[in-house]
Amino acid sequence: MKNPFQRVSGYFSLTPLDDMHRHRVKIALEIGSLALMGIGAVWVVFLIYSGAWSIAWVDGLLVVLGAVTLVLTRKSRIRSAAFLLLSSLFTMILGMSLFLDVPSTSAPRAEHHYFLLLAFYGYLLLKNEHKWLRSVFFLSCLAAFVVFSSTHFGFATQYVVIDDVRVFGSWGNSLIASIYR
Repeated sequence: MKNPFQRVSGYFSLTPLDDMHRHRVKIALEIGSLALMGIGAVWVVFLIYSGAWSIAWVDGLLVVLGAVTLVLTRKSRIRSAAFLLLSSLFTMILGMSLFLDVPSTSAPRAEHHYFLLLAFYGYLLLKNEHKWLRSVFFLSCLAAFVVFSSTHFGFATQYVVIDDVRVFGSWGNSLIASIYR
């Protein structure tokens, strides 16, 4: 015997909840992949135009990651696409925050804003996974955001983005991260 909620929800949903969630995850992965390819391509062009050839390849990796995730998603390899996307993005954002986006007095760090977006996106994508996996990923993203927001921690290397580019980047990254939240 169905309870009243199940009877009423049956009128509004065309498929069971697991199928609906899988469909939503597939759409989120496709949109995320296309957005990642677009954002990566814009940054590649901008960095090459700014003369930062040595770090443009990092954003080129974002384009490749988005393309591979899109292919996996379209082949209905949803779980593989989600794990690839989340683990790669976490690693890349961490690396960019540590080595490329080191804050200075004239340009703040902005890459770390993507950790918030990644935390909530990961929570959606990992909804049907074990609770500990979903929670650990979510908390790791939030912890990384707090650490990079609260400190100037980073490694000054020869590949640190120049302040003029980083000022523009902080506006752009903050805007993009805010839109997708």
